[in-house]
Amino acid sequence: MDLKIGSVINGFRVLRDGDVPLLNARYWKLQHEATGATLYYSDRDDGQMVFSVGFRTLPEDDTGVFHILEHSCLDGSKNYQLKEPFVNLLKTSMAVDLNAMTFEDKTIYYFISTNEQDYLNLMSVYMDAVFNPLLLTDRRIFEKEAWHIEPAGDGKVAISGVVFNEMQGNDNQPDYIMWMQNEKQLFPDLFFRFNSGGDPAYIPNLTYEQFTETYHRFYSSQNAVFYLSGNMGLEAELAHIDSVLTEKGVSAYEKPAPAPLQAPVVSPDGTVYYQLADNEEIEGNTHLMLTYVLGEDKSAEVLAFSLLSRYRSRINDGHRLVIHLNKLHCHLRNLLDISADHIHVACKQHKRLAVLTILDRIDFCHRLRVSRIATYSPNGICRIKYHTSITKHFKRLLNFCCHLIMLFLLLPDNGPKA
Repeated sequence: MDLKIGSVINGFRVLRDGDVPLLNARYWKLQHEATGATLYYSDRDDGQMVFSVGFRTLPEDDTGVFHILEHSCLDGSKNYQLKEPFVNLLKTSMAVDLNAMTFEDKTIYYFISTNEQDYLNLMSVYMDAVFNPLLLTDRRIFEKEAWHIEPAGDGKVAISGVVFNEMQGNDNQPDYIMWMQNEKQLFPDLFFRFNSGGDPAYIPNLTYEQFTETYHRFYSSQNAVFYLSGNMGLEAELAHIDSVLTEKGVSAYEKPAPAPLQAPVVSPDGTVYYQLADNEEIEGNTHLMLTYVLGEDKSAEVLAFSLLSRYRSRINDGHRLVIHLNKLHCHLRNLLDISADHIHVACKQHKRLAVLTILDRIDFCHRLRVSRIATYSPNGICRIKYHTSITKHFKRLLNFCCHLIMLFLLLPDNGPKA
């Protein structure tokens, strides 16, 4: 199909195109003229075809409404009135993967297939699930996925629900508790401070009316972003999406605006607690986390942080980090502002610390990036502390690694061999 800039194909106008050299592919951005929905298409041919539709979903409380919506949309739709249509798809389709995910600022429904007819069939189910879900007319879906009251024996009752029960399992996970408290302290004015997955203490506050109203506000055509990738005809795919969007129409609600940046804050140190198992010792189970915000910077340094986070995920402690870094060529070390000896000193001083675990946090418009350094202390009671300062050695080690990653991007042939 010839995707010329300005041409209109099955209701979609081609706005721009570009190359993705690393993937040996091109991409096109299209917009649905009737509703304003955005669609990206890539002709990357790796034997798989990808479909996803996502929505900007910015939480306003801790009820986990978007997580519940994600579950509920998969519980049947107008044209597929089955109890669990996606369970049937897992059994009968040729999909490589199919799922849905709720992030802090967006919700995405996706699948991957290797057969175009299967791809079209899956697209039909997904589009109907997202834009014509039964949850709007069947309150039982809400009660099943969110919360309901049921007998608990001895004349007592208890709250239950798929999402409610799922999130209860996170209540005593140290990493999860750390991250949620961290978000509240770093972003006191933004939606990041809320638990997008849902806090069991607040999920029962969600009503069915609020649930359906939230769907109408955020699951609108103008708030939808599609991504299609693979060697496909594309014309049939665009025609089907166009028909669903046209039938859906434009919502009376305005498209959710991107979140503003958080004004700089100096967060005081905080402490939260978690429960140890009966056979666990208090010693060695204290967690320490240092966090800072990078802001809007789109420079190579941010890319270095992102790459470093993935590099760090394969390293368990500071000493192994030294071993990995010592494999580098000496002439590269000479270009940096810190020597291997300094790295070794830093790691010896913090030998029980898992250094440089950095996680990127990006909002829907890629405007905000947050990086985290998580460390683990062997002493003290079971608590999680948040610090707003960083040691000199930690800074130097971090700077070294950031420069290191960028050097290997610029000099790929000089990198350590597997």
